[in-house]
Amino acid sequence: MSEDLHLEVPGVDGWSYLPFELDAGRDQRVIRVQRDSDGAEVEFSVPMFVEKGDDIAAVAHAVIRARERWEDLQGLGA
Repeated sequence: MSEDLHLEVPGVDGWSYLPFELDAGRDQRVIRVQRDSDGAEVEFSVPMFVEKGDDIAAVAHAVIRARERWEDLQGLGA
């Protein structure tokens, strides 16, 4: 995928959405986001009825914050 097609996660510097996928068997949308600085990725699923961009972004914010907090704790040996 070309870099110019990545959409930034609004309100979170340095993270971009990757193409969404469909998990039809579970009726869910699979969302992947990537940190621009090192390519780290996180993935999460939401029900198909979660379709508005601001709702998806709210979930992405929570997942990104949790990932970054986890990384910070790993550095402390926690």
